[in-house]
Amino acid sequence: CRRGRDALLVSLAVWVWLALLVPRVAPDVASAAYRLPTRLETDVAIQRDLRTLGDSHNPDDPHFAQFKQQTLARYGVQRVEELPVNYKGLLALEGERLT
Repeated sequence: CRRGRDALLVSLAVWVWLALLVPRVAPDVASAAYRLPTRLETDVAIQRDLRTLGDSHNPDDPHFAQFKQQTLARYGVQRVEELPVNYKGLLALEGERLT
């Protein structure tokens, strides 16, 4: 009877450890081991990266001015109005591709 009770107590202790204590302690241990950037740091990094990519809403942006020239040359036209496709749609696709 002693061995059965001991096995039950050990099993119960292991279950309590695995089911109750580890899930509560694991996030704190992980946070201490690996620091994640804060929301502000993440937002600043995203804005910095987007600034280097260019702004598809700014017609004077160097990247998108080059994209416009390449698009006009690809279709063999001089102006955006002469394109056989919707230029704003192409611009939106290019902006999405970069981000």
